[in-house]
Amino acid sequence: WLSAGGLGLLGASIVELLVPPLLASGLFAVVEEPNSQVLLNKVFWLAIVAAVQGAFHGVRSFSFHLARTRFVRKLREKTFSAYMSKDMSFYDQVDASELTSRLAGDCATVFMLLDDVLNFLLRSGMTTVFGYIALLRTSAFMTLSVSGVLVAVGALTKWYGEVNRIAAKKTQDAMSQLSRIVDE
Repeated sequence: WLSAGGLGLLGASIVELLVPPLLASGLFAVVEEPNSQVLLNKVFWLAIVAAVQGAFHGVRSFSFHLARTRFVRKLREKTFSAYMSKDMSFYDQVDASELTSRLAGDCATVFMLLDDVLNFLLRSGMTTVFGYIALLRTSAFMTLSVSGVLVAVGALTKWYGEVNRIAAKKTQDAMSQLSRIVDE
């Protein structure tokens, strides 16, 4: 399913790059030649591109959702098996509600993070790469300027990831503590 999702992502990214030139040619066609047939032709091609892009997005979303769901299911099964293989003394030290709360919270976090990574990061990354290639063909100076912005965005993304990890850990610890208090 990851392969199908990757192909859907690749196709959607490529088709997404066709939209600006089609829009520009449609606008130029209206300005240069106010013929309704030319405009209808451009709108028709934009509709085709939009439909193809929607199909690719659908394949990508569905495939990545299935891959995510299977991954989290396997994670839960392996974690449960690891808990079942523990010695009984382990359960005397750790509260059962803390384990289940931690397992549920961790799996939900992994599911959401996989959604972010697979859908947003890969899609944005793919579009950025293809857009960067198109920009390189257009203007070297503009490409250099955008490269500086991409470095800054990368640094901010790394910082945000650290902040997000710290917040997720604090949230999981608080939920675990709350479960322990509720059990008492």
